[in-house]
Order: sequence, then C-alpha cells, then structure tokens
Amino acid sequence: VIIGLTAGAGAPPVEGLDFASALTLPVFTAVWNGLGFPTMSVPIGFTDAGLPVGMQVSAGPWDEARVLAIGDAYQQLTDWHRAVPTMAVQ
Repeated sequence: VIIGLTAGAGAPPVEGLDFASALTLPVFTAVWNGLGFPTMSVPIGFTDAGLPVGMQVSAGPWDEARVLAIGDAYQQLTDWHRAVPTMAVQ
C-alpha cells in the first residue's frame, strides 16, 4: 500500500477552471490510473484558502478490498469526510 497526497495543491477554485487548465494541475493520480492499480482519494482537510485536500490510498492489482478498508478505517477515526468547505456567495 502507498499513501500520499492526491494532488500537490488543494482543489482549484471553480472560477476560471476549464479543461485545458485542469490538465496542468499537479495531481498524482495518473500513474496509478495508467498502471490499473486500485486507488481512492479520502478527504483530509482544507487549505488555508478553504479548498479541500485529499489523501490517496493505492494498492497492488486486484487489491480493492485493502484500499477500501484503509479509507474506511481513516474515516472512522476522523470527521473530514463530513466537513463542508466555507463557500463564498457572490
């Protein structure tokens, strides 16, 4: 099992986000997608700007049960999956 950040930064603001700019985001999911390894992202908090941050849990081929068990265990110990970011209304 490998555990790390889902991305090198918090989620981007929605304003100004388009397909081309989304491709430049520092995400660490592509290698696991390419290898076909089961991987999930679990909420672990927010940046100083209030944007969500995720922890990525990856395991070897066909080991989905382990990935899901680790994600579930983390969520049993924390409440981040219930937290809602503060939204700015404009």
